[in-house]
Amino acid sequence: MKMILTLVLGLLLAAPLAAQDTKSECPNRPAKLGRAKNMARRWFDKGGKLSKEARYEDSLDAFLCSQKMKGHENTVFNIAQISKLIDNKRSTLRRLRQFREENPDVDSAAEIDKLISELEEELGERPPEPVVDESLFGEDEPEPEPEPEEPERSKIDRRTVSYILLGSAGATLVISTALQVAAGVNKSKAADATEWNVFSDKRDKMKSYQTGALIGFIVTGALAGAGLYLLLTDDRETESDDENEVTMALVPAPAGIVLKGSF
Repeated sequence: MKMILTLVLGLLLAAPLAAQDTKSECPNRPAKLGRAKNMARRWFDKGGKLSKEARYEDSLDAFLCSQKMKGHENTVFNIAQISKLIDNKRSTLRRLRQFREENPDVDSAAEIDKLISELEEELGERPPEPVVDESLFGEDEPEPEPEPEEPERSKIDRRTVSYILLGSAGATLVISTALQVAAGVNKSKAADATEWNVFSDKRDKMKSYQTGALIGFIVTGALAGAGLYLLLTDDRETESDDENEVTMALVPAPAGIVLKGSF
């Protein structure tokens, strides 16, 4: 009896996890190009894995999510292949329509729209009629006067600021070192002085130079630390000319899809 209860409890706990794995929601596209490409690669790989398991609807969702993150010709090819293998064509059409509504500016939009049109023709469905805003046909209202444009502010990126800080740190280091040397020179002159006035003057200069050097070294450390922090935490991505390179690697998978792609 205890064994049966244990098995039932295990199945109940595993069911939500299985459902969560099947219906992983596609997140928003990150602003950083590098992160978007990494997420596109992960969802692309997930789509390939699901297609091998013949979970075509879940595979289609994964490839659509990958296309949302970073467009790729291989991904569009896989979307077309998987769409042909899903028995529930209306479900496929609904998925593609929803994807286009939520991502109007997605890459390869024309190819996906073509898939939608082919499914609509196959199912004998017309595209949904656009909603007309009747308020547009009301009385003409005077157009609001355009607001004065604010002057465009110059933008300095993170890496430029870090270089400026590091350069300033180098300059203050040179100045601080010069002050330290001057303090040492005046210390030697004070030690060799035979008159009180000369000794007092050189001692006061030595203390002033030492204070200035100390402040300079502190400022140098602060500037260098801030500059290095900004430089090391700058994770911007540079787009290479061959970032959209297509690696067509057709393999004998159940769906005949592409399992590789360079993002």
